[in-house]
Amino acid sequence: MFEVKETLLEKQQKKLLKQLLGPFEKGKVLNLGFGRGVLLELANFGTEVNEEWFSEMFYRYPDKELEAVPPDITNYPSTSFDAIFCMEAMLEKNDDKMKGVLKEASRLLRPNGHLIFSFPTAKRFGKKGYAVNEVKVFFSEKEWDYLANYGLRFLPEIKPPSFLTSFYSSMDDWCRKFMAVDYSYFVVLVYRKEDYVFYGKK
Repeated sequence: MFEVKETLLEKQQKKLLKQLLGPFEKGKVLNLGFGRGVLLELANFGTEVNEEWFSEMFYRYPDKELEAVPPDITNYPSTSFDAIFCMEAMLEKNDDKMKGVLKEASRLLRPNGHLIFSFPTAKRFGKKGYAVNEVKVFFSEKEWDYLANYGLRFLPEIKPPSFLTSFYSSMDDWCRKFMAVDYSYFVVLVYRKEDYVFYGKK
């Protein structure tokens, strides 16, 4: 088993997800592309294409239903989930992947189900990131209602000495509060409209 130490970004992701997933504590929650598995404790289902990470989490969480598949091609039945979060799959700009993941999320979500989706910002990552307005285009008004967006990680992702970790984290919180335009990642919260009908396969 490998040891997983949470990064500053992952700590912020977990804090935000606990807040947003609160209403679905007893529901069915899917982590699309769980990566190293830091956030998988917040879901009861998950997917990951990396074989090493999947095997580790499959062993660590025998009570969860996991699939070793890409985030845009799963085997779960349609309208299975109350909430889906995807925080690790979009690490750089890729329009085709974005469309595929959102299409699959739409298929999997129940009417009024919530999707929490993270992407890198153009402000910090240039051509490898997205502007918020670019991302909103992917969320069809016929299919989704856009609820809110949040910013994560202002300071560089470094490993400060252990005695400075808390201070560094607090500094990042302060910077994100007062200098919101310089986030490294944005998280959008949308929900699938009740009257939208998915006509794709599965």
